[in-house]
Order: sequence, then structure tokens, then C-alpha cells
Amino acid sequence: MRIVFLCNSFWPNIGGAELVCKDIVDTLSQKHDVTVITQPSVSRSNSKYNIIELTAVTSYSLMSGLRGELKTLSPDIIISFGYGKSFSDVSSRFAKRNKIPFVFMPCGDFHTNKTALSKRAYGLLIGRTCFRNATKIITATEWEKQHWIKKYNSPKEKFSVIPYNLPKDFTKYKKSTNFKFKNTKYFLYIGRTGPNKRLDLLVDAFTYFKFPDIDLVIAGKGTDAKHIKQYVGDNKNTHIVGQISEDEKKELIDNAHAVIFPSSYESFGMVLLEAAAFKTPYLMSNIPPFKELSPNNQYIFENNLLEIGSQMKRALNSPKFIDIIVPNFKHELNKVIESL
Repeated sequence: MRIVFLCNSFWPNIGGAELVCKDIVDTLSQKHDVTVITQPSVSRSNSKYNIIELTAVTSYSLMSGLRGELKTLSPDIIISFGYGKSFSDVSSRFAKRNKIPFVFMPCGDFHTNKTALSKRAYGLLIGRTCFRNATKIITATEWEKQHWIKKYNSPKEKFSVIPYNLPKDFTKYKKSTNFKFKNTKYFLYIGRTGPNKRLDLLVDAFTYFKFPDIDLVIAGKGTDAKHIKQYVGDNKNTHIVGQISEDEKKELIDNAHAVIFPSSYESFGMVLLEAAAFKTPYLMSNIPPFKELSPNNQYIFENNLLEIGSQMKRALNSPKFIDIIVPNFKHELNKVIESL
């Protein structure tokens, strides 16, 4: 079958969503002819994937020429990854008009400022489009499924809950010859920045509790922004790394004393899976997707300075690691595609 897969950003761009999208395309490409439609990337010249790059403008990701590309490709199935994006809305309408099965993977309800007026207006006026047009809706957690059913009154029978997996070879990476934190005991924050990530609370907790025997390493896209550096100030035990490569990310997780995830909302918990893959203990905020993935984790906190700091103190010596077991994503995804 000819499958078109649409997403806002794709490999080799780094991020949890990009990793999931790569895994989806790798899985489907084993049996089907898959074309990815996504934004351009400067490091994609030798990509092994069939990719059509369309420049997206505005946070809504408007892609000029998308309908024409879909018409030319004439797909048997369309899959779109991302709620609140023009390419999802456009492709879902195209699929409905042309009687093509449409699989929607919403992946959360805006990961930045979800209370912005423009985003609330989108939710009221356009947001239900993909859910109405979808043949199947795939969410990564039961919590996310219930969220969308409540928000748009979507039929339960449209949904399949399939938690994401990491690639089997995820723990393989090229170690650096001069790892900066080789002899350092450190807590790690790894990920993008944004209002939901609550990096400010983590920095406040680390500063307030004055940990003398452990450092804090902050890494990921946007973490080296000027306002974050100013917020951290001259604390010599806090290290801001900024954007890093995939290998650098893995090495940081692998060598961390523990990883801390103080998100106030997420649609899933890919970061938990990444920490668990290296058997690195992780501290996490008390949000439904995290609790669904790791219900037995003892290092769970409400998002405030005192609780984050208290759990960091508990984890100072020999923090307990809790593994995460999820169903086989590839097997379950193929079942959904074969049912269409």
C-alpha cells in the first residue's frame, strides 16, 4: 500500500516526537511504500527515506502546495501526527473527500502555551476536524484517549491506545573521548524548554536546597537561551549544555545519577522510556501520563519547589530504579493499519 505520513519535524531532527515518527515510518516501511511530508532539514541530503519537504509557516504549520502533493501521491492511507497543525486538518479533509482511510495521532493538546487565545479559538472552531474525519485515532496513553473523548465527544470505537516504544538499538551510542561530566555526580534535566517543562521550578529547588555533593546538568534545545542563563545565575554547580546530538543525549542519560522531569503536562513520557532504557533512576512530576507509564515510581512529586527538592534529597545516595514495560508498538501499529 501507498502510505503518506505527515509530521511537523522528522529525523534527523532531535526530539521525542521525531524519534516516535522515525519509528512509525521504519515500521510501516517494512511492508508498505511510505512517503513522509514534513518541514525541511539542513542535514537530510542523504536520507534513506522518501521525503517531500514543504516549508511550514506560523505555529499552525501552514504548508503551501500540500493538497497538490497529496493528489499526486494518490495514497491508500494517510497518517498525520500532530494536533493543532494545518497539515493534519488539510490531509484529514482530503482523505474524507477522496474516501481514503485517515489515521490521526494527535500527540497532545499543545505543548507550549495551551491557554493562548489563538489556541483556544482553534480548539473551538477547527480542533474537532481531524477527530471527525479520522477512521482511527491512535493515542499513546489511556489518559490521552479519555482527554480527547471528553473534549470532542469522539466515538470510543475510533481509538486505539498504543504506548510508544524506543528502537531496539536505542542504548547504542558513540561515546565521546572527552566526556565533560565523566567524574561528576549529577542530576540531569534533558529536553526542550517551554512553559510546561517547569525548568524554573527545578532550578529554584536545586538552588534553595543547596546540594553540596551533586551538580545539576541542564541540556536540550533552548536550554542555553539568555533568559535561562540569567535565571540560573552564577551557580557553579549548575551546568547549561544547550542543544546536543543524539549520542551526547544518550551519554548524559547513561552517566546521570538520576534524571528529573518536572513537566506540568505531557501527552506521553518518552523521556521516562529513555531514562529507563539506560536503567537510570528518574524523578517525575505527578501527571497522568507519567503515572500511567510508571505507577510504582517512588520518586514522584507535585510541581512545587519543596516537593521537587525533597525528592532530590531522597535520591542523593542510591536512588531506586523502576523499569517501564509497554506493549510492542510495532505489532500494535501494524494491526491498526491492516484493519483499515
